[in-house]
Amino acid sequence: MLKKVTKTSLMSVFLFIVLVGLGVFLFIFDYERRQIKLTENNVKIILSEDDWTKKDFELTIKYNGDASKHIKEYSFDGGKTWTKSNMLTIKDNKVINIRVKDINNKIYSLDYEIKNIDREGPNIVAPSDVEITKGSKVNISDYVEVEDEKSGLRDEVVFTPSVVDTSKNGVQTIQIYAIDKLANKTISKINFNIVDSAKEIAIEKITLDHNRLNLLVNEEDKLTPSITPKYATNRRVTWKSSDEKVVTVDVGGKIKAVGVGTATITATTSNGKTASCEIDVTK
Repeated sequence: MLKKVTKTSLMSVFLFIVLVGLGVFLFIFDYERRQIKLTENNVKIILSEDDWTKKDFELTIKYNGDASKHIKEYSFDGGKTWTKSNMLTIKDNKVINIRVKDINNKIYSLDYEIKNIDREGPNIVAPSDVEITKGSKVNISDYVEVEDEKSGLRDEVVFTPSVVDTSKNGVQTIQIYAIDKLANKTISKINFNIVDSAKEIAIEKITLDHNRLNLLVNEEDKLTPSITPKYATNRRVTWKSSDEKVVTVDVGGKIKAVGVGTATITATTSNGKTASCEIDVTK
């Protein structure tokens, strides 16, 4: 009986040692997995397109380590759904919330803005119909604003025909054609109605190329106005100095500092719109 107890005890001790050893082994073996921490240093985002594109492209999450060992799941919609795939096909510009979950269910999260897809042509802003006085000169580009905030314009904007014939009354249609660097096109048009006497187009806004200037006595400069719209008919601008003992201004916006102090130069359009620039004059 005593021998049986001893053998049983020895067996128990042996099993205990084996289990403890196995536990220590598993603890050491799994230490790296349990210590994994996802950061911006070991999780990277790689795009198949790194410049403007009109195609769908792929976003891939790269992990600086053994992803199959450390990463459990990925989410591209803020954690609503999870997937084993580390790749997403991007179709539209938007902000997506990307989440990476490690084997301990710890989550690394970031917002990433997709902004290099350009499937739209340039933006053309122009009036659809314009009255022009017979015999006057027309600069078509004054009536048209074209911009492309994404990939940018590829070529100059093309007008067809390139000039407006104001020698006789009637309607002339000018086609506006613009293309961006990815060959996205936009086509628009303006109808120019040539009449004996066109209605006046009022100035909506005037701005100056400077709001404030610092000058030395006897130093000269020039203020340049910008009028909106460019095709306003009466573009006359008058100039005035608040103190001609400090700064003088001529009819073309040329200014001269004549004395120490501060003066305000004001430009006024024919319909009363104003813009100003403050001038500080020192010796």
